[in-house]
Amino acid sequence: RHEHERLELAHRAAGAGTWDRDIVTGHTEWSPRLFEIFGLDPQKNSASLDVWNTLLHPDDRGVVQTRLDRALQEHTDFASEYRIVRTDGQVRWVSATGTGTYDEQGRPTRITGICADITDRKQMEEELRRSRDELEQRVQERTAKLRESEDIARRRLMEIEAYYNVAPIGLCILDRDLRYMRINERLAEMNGIPAAEHLGRTVREMAPAIGDKAEELAHIIIESGEPITDIEITGRITAKPGTAWTHRSHWFPIKEATGQVIGIGVVVEDITEQLMLEAQLRQAQKMEALGTLAGGVAHDFNNILAAIIGFTELAQDEISEESRAGRRLERVHTAALRGRDIVQQLLTFSRKTEQEKEPLRLSAIVSESVGLLRASIPATIGIRFYVKSESGLIYGKPIQVQQVLVNLCTNAAYAMREKGGTLEIELSDYRVLPPNGHSEGIEPGPYMRLVVRDTGVGIPADAKEKIFDPFFTTKPPGEGTGLGLSVVYGIVRHHGGQITVESEPGKGATFTVLLPRVEEESLEQRILREDACTGKECILFVDDEEMIREMGHELLERLGYTVTSTTSSLEALSLVENDSSRFDLVITDQTMPGMTGLDLARNILRLRPDLPVILTTGFSHLISQESARAEGIRATVLKPLTKRELAQVVRKVLDE
Repeated sequence: RHEHERLELAHRAAGAGTWDRDIVTGHTEWSPRLFEIFGLDPQKNSASLDVWNTLLHPDDRGVVQTRLDRALQEHTDFASEYRIVRTDGQVRWVSATGTGTYDEQGRPTRITGICADITDRKQMEEELRRSRDELEQRVQERTAKLRESEDIARRRLMEIEAYYNVAPIGLCILDRDLRYMRINERLAEMNGIPAAEHLGRTVREMAPAIGDKAEELAHIIIESGEPITDIEITGRITAKPGTAWTHRSHWFPIKEATGQVIGIGVVVEDITEQLMLEAQLRQAQKMEALGTLAGGVAHDFNNILAAIIGFTELAQDEISEESRAGRRLERVHTAALRGRDIVQQLLTFSRKTEQEKEPLRLSAIVSESVGLLRASIPATIGIRFYVKSESGLIYGKPIQVQQVLVNLCTNAAYAMREKGGTLEIELSDYRVLPPNGHSEGIEPGPYMRLVVRDTGVGIPADAKEKIFDPFFTTKPPGEGTGLGLSVVYGIVRHHGGQITVESEPGKGATFTVLLPRVEEESLEQRILREDACTGKECILFVDDEEMIREMGHELLERLGYTVTSTTSSLEALSLVENDSSRFDLVITDQTMPGMTGLDLARNILRLRPDLPVILTTGFSHLISQESARAEGIRATVLKPLTKRELAQVVRKVLDE
């Protein structure tokens, strides 16, 4: 008993509790300290294996039991650290050790041990582990950031180096004597000399055109220590004679820590193309202004021409063509139609209207164009014009066909600008047989062949396949847009034709254009049918110009129609309202006071949706063919109209 008390006292001093279990009888004893560790009252609770099991943390129960069983089976000491859940809800860590007693057969009969509360130690260990983990995490994060920073810095250096070499702008570093210490490929390309050849040599040696300016700028920068920006210099590349350029450069000092300038950095932009585009924009703005002016005068001028053409045709019907007055009226008629064409050309050129294709006598178009070209081509270039087909007709747009010839002749003249030469233009009939070499890609049949030949410098072999590409040009910057031949190609293909080129350097170039020819007989039959466009229907003709109203009224009556005419759109609407079935067709001008032609048409169509309406206009940007058709208008025509054109459109709309 004495020894037992001493042992109990030692365990208590150590903060440990003892336990003992008779395996055979199941009798279990716990020391008072063990009850304290387990949070149990020894007066209310008894020591037992079941109580101990209920205290074990569910996550540890299986592990502890397995270790205990293995220790008894293997006759080894039992040791385990586990958690208990006390009745007050506290979770405590316990360290338990025990030793078994065995009978002669080796069967366990008793197991005795001690338990110590190690919660404080576990908490300290956990805190230490957490601190260690946090420290390791911070170290890892810091290390990762350092590596990331190194990687970023390395990439930035590589990017800077790569950008320096492939930058779209010129970059270089010069020493105080303006010797190239470093230069990128773009600036070397601007100078027309490989980058390696620049190193150690001066700006004056490698780019003489800017030598004086560079030395002046360098002197200012070295003296002031301040940068100089937006310096524009224009010149021609020595290595490529005739090639003009304009550069904008920015010069800045490179300083030591003491502030002394030890070098100069230069950034150079090639703004040649930018300036060319700005010039083109200014030209486009001029053309837009011209178009606005054309649109402004076209309406009034076309009304004047409409009266001239209409009354001339009425007079021609009453006078013999062979008489002196008849011949003079024909001259008036021809001049008025020419004036109409000029207005049409102006509107088309300024993109205010679209021309319809019409039968064209190509020889007349070419002859007129040659006359215009003679005044613009230098006297050192002779022009020879051969017409082998006077009667050849095509369907086309006059302005576009003229543009084809003018562009080809302008290019030919440019090729002969230095030494002069001869420009030959030839027009003849041509027939494309079933597909063979020359006719590949074009329909067999009759064509008009237009040949433009020059004795200029010719076209390089590597450029022949690209000359019809948009923006491709062999001219220096500022002297060509690269659009001329691509426009020609587009027009020819739009007319169902073909363009080819033959050329050798130094031996000139020959462009051949084929345009589908219209058979004379079929065209004459078509004109005869068009001339027979008469009728008996009742037409309401509306135009606020008294001369146009009178002329239109009489022309339509000459064609056989019953005509009611007025200069008031409001009166016209009243006529339809009073008897909507009276009229078979309404022809109205667009620009009228009180109510526009478009508004009149809308009101009429609300009264009688099936009544066809033709809208005429000297010119209006407010109405187009598409928008008029969307409103129910059957046709929109541009004044002035000839008698035949008026007859055709009226008959076409009525027949539809």
